[in-house]
Amino acid sequence: MTGTVPFEEALAARLSLIKPSLSQVEECLEKRPPRISPGMADLVKKLKSNNIDVFLVSGGFRHMIKDHGYKIVVMIGDGTTGLEIE
Repeated sequence: MTGTVPFEEALAARLSLIKPSLSQVEECLEKRPPRISPGMADLVKKLKSNNIDVFLVSGGFRHMIKDHGYKIVVMIGDGTTGLEIE
């Protein structure tokens, strides 16, 4: 984890070792739901009350963020890898 390997490559290597199915990922998230950092819910609420847009940037794990009200997904890439994702 020294930053010499791109995040996507490191994640792909780790996932290729365990090859989790979608149901296994969902079960894991059910048993160990992701936690919002302390103070974030209040911060987001305050920003929204001041009409400030809030964005969540993810490495691609939409299942982890869908329950937090983020509805719009925008893929940003270099024009090549973004096409490979979909």
